Amino acid sequence: MKGYALLLCVFLLIASETKAQKVNYSSVDDYVANMNVDTTMKMDNLVKLITRPFNDEHRKARAIFDWICLNIHYDHAGFEASLENPEAYPFKMPDEVLKRRIAICSEISSLAKEMFGRAGLKCEDIYGETRTYFSSGPFDHAWNAVYLSGKWFLFDCTWGGVNNYNKINYFYFLTPPEYLIASHLPNDIKWTLLEKNPTRDEVDRFPPVWPDYFSYSEKPFPRDKEIVSTDGSLRVTNYVIKGFVQDIRIVDKDEHYIRFRQTPVLNTAGDTTAYQISGLQNGSYTMRISGFALDPTPGTLSEGKRMVDFNLFVK
Repeated sequence: MKGYALLLCVFLLIASETKAQKVNYSSVDDYVANMNVDTTMKMDNLVKLITRPFNDEHRKARAIFDWICLNIHYDHAGFEASLENPEAYPFKMPDEVLKRRIAICSEISSLAKEMFGRAGLKCEDIYGETRTYFSSGPFDHAWNAVYLSGKWFLFDCTWGGVNNYNKINYFYFLTPPEYLIASHLPNDIKWTLLEKNPTRDEVDRFPPVWPDYFSYSEKPFPRDKEIVSTDGSLRVTNYVIKGFVQDIRIVDKDEHYIRFRQTPVLNTAGDTTAYQISGLQNGSYTMRISGFALDPTPGTLSEGKRMVDFNLFVK
């Protein structure tokens, strides 16, 4: 009997984790996208309206994430003011953010925690730093963790917020910890949610990794941002999955493209495993890796998706 109970617990745990990965959110996204809420609605009423059609925790979480990403816009002027004089910055409380519909990251994460909590979902603020480009950062940042089906998940409403095409970036909803660590380092290391945490020195060596890397590659993201060549040549790993094409661009500090020769390296099955680069002059460059999907039209490719950047030093 005890053995049966143990097996049942294991089954329920697996089912819970599988559910977290396979929930269909299309009805949630459609519902929230068509909501029209004025700025006078109280938070309790708003949360009830957002989550009313949904009974399970995952869909409630998605609905609130959607609403924040669609309706709370990033306060760029406020961000600059907070950098210039953090002590004097007038932090907006969640109710004020709801009225003004504009906020910096810590205000957005605070709003998310409040709204998730009022929906009966355990949610925590996470403070730390983020980085993307070589030329900027790291910057202080705030994001969240939510407890769903007996497990903590990470999300970032600021980075998930709508882009120029009015689209939410769902990469930042329940992002796998091994992906988010590429750009988000929490002050409290427990919130990486990783079994083994990288050291600070290791994180400082990470290259800028873009969300599309995790769609176009099955390889763990590269851990070293620097590549050194002593003879004007190097071998670059083919990071993209089968059926996609890798694009390599090398630019100087003025964003001028550098010419080079490129030869694919094939395995016995005829698959490209790497590219041999040669003909580079001495200097310091940025090497950008992008991925293209093969288009059904012969000889054409889809729009390239940026994946990862490296500092390239040719000596």
